[in-house]
Amino acid sequence: MTAEIVAMGAVLAVVLAVVLAAMLGIEVLGARLSLPAEVKRKAIHFVSGSVALPFPWLFSGRGPVFVLCALSVALLLGLRYLPALRRIAGGGLHGVGRASLGDLLFPLSIALLFVLADGERLLFVAPVAVLTMADGAAALAGLRYGLSPYATAEGRKSWEGTIVFFVIAAAATLVPLLLLSDVGRTEVLLVALLVGLIGCAIEAASWYGLDNLFVPLGAHFLLRRLVGMEAAALLAELALLAFLIAVILLWSRRTMLDTQARFAALLAAYLFWIAGGAAWLAPSFAVFVLHTLLVHVPPAQRRPVHLWAPLAVALSGAPWLAAWLAGGLSFPWAYQGFCMAFAVQLCLSAVARHRHLVAAKAAVADLLEWSFVSAGALGIAYYLHVGSQQAALAFVGSGVVLVAATAWLFDRALLGDPERRRWSAEVALALAASALSLLVPALVGTLP
Repeated sequence: MTAEIVAMGAVLAVVLAVVLAAMLGIEVLGARLSLPAEVKRKAIHFVSGSVALPFPWLFSGRGPVFVLCALSVALLLGLRYLPALRRIAGGGLHGVGRASLGDLLFPLSIALLFVLADGERLLFVAPVAVLTMADGAAALAGLRYGLSPYATAEGRKSWEGTIVFFVIAAAATLVPLLLLSDVGRTEVLLVALLVGLIGCAIEAASWYGLDNLFVPLGAHFLLRRLVGMEAAALLAELALLAFLIAVILLWSRRTMLDTQARFAALLAAYLFWIAGGAAWLAPSFAVFVLHTLLVHVPPAQRRPVHLWAPLAVALSGAPWLAAWLAGGLSFPWAYQGFCMAFAVQLCLSAVARHRHLVAAKAAVADLLEWSFVSAGALGIAYYLHVGSQQAALAFVGSGVVLVAATAWLFDRALLGDPERRRWSAEVALALAASALSLLVPALVGTLP
């Protein structure tokens, strides 16, 4: 036992020494070659991830990984808050001029992946490889060749970087699949493409360094879900994803959502699909397409709407899907709440676009028109998947009233300055209205 502890301590010391030496070496080399801070940051990122790749072979238990994670976080906190330490080795991590939690989330993601993988090397190695290689390559490609930028909530990213992320993430998934699994060659390629596409969408939609958490966890859970699926099912999923991407790209000239927000909308729709199926995808698809038709905003008058908009819509419906998955509500009841939340969000989007156009409150007639269209459109989705005409008519009838009342309240009392929309208020209103909508079938007995 003593010999094992000594050996483990030696391995931990070597890993830490390699990371510290890399940080100091990159800092010295970067100063000598006048390297941009982003290059130094991603070089440290690459070394740290590369050192973590052999963890499943080096460590049989979680303890050493937790120790490394704790020591790494302590070191990173020191580099963040101790000026003397930052001057020695922190220029690469903190010289990029933007606030980020990415450096702290990196070791936490490694430890979390080690726990989730539970000895399955593929489920650890592939996500760490995606995090290590694709993220760094995308950042450097965008820095050097980023000629097609797009705005984000924090600044800018580039299409060149996003494309590089997709290619490297697919390759970083494909190689471990070939080496660490017995998955067929066709399935390997399809899984790699899916992980690459979703991975680059997660990276594009992330902010504040959260991609260092979301990307590896997303890759892990995708692999856990996709590995073992037949080629036909994988191909169908890839076709669906390609369809969603095509719709979002083709509709980009109509919507005011910026590119980052459109990636977030894509992820929300995909998550609803994989969690619940086509029924739970249909409302989000309807809202994305119809919100541009209720109130047309000429191109010259459009302003970018950031990722908080699709996140607010998704968060309005997610609790109802979660309630159904957990068994707390039967499908018809949970789906009514889900569709009503999306109907409310569709109408609130029309209110916001109208306020942006004319800087005035909407007329009651307009609110009623938008409410009827919103409740009617989501009522069709509700009918198609619940199958009860009586329940669908009750949904539309009560929906027009609830959606109109919610939109009136939002327009009169909560919207305020359209440049500072209260996304949390939108979520709260949509959830409240959707919860109230369940009183109708409870009272008249239109649902079992």
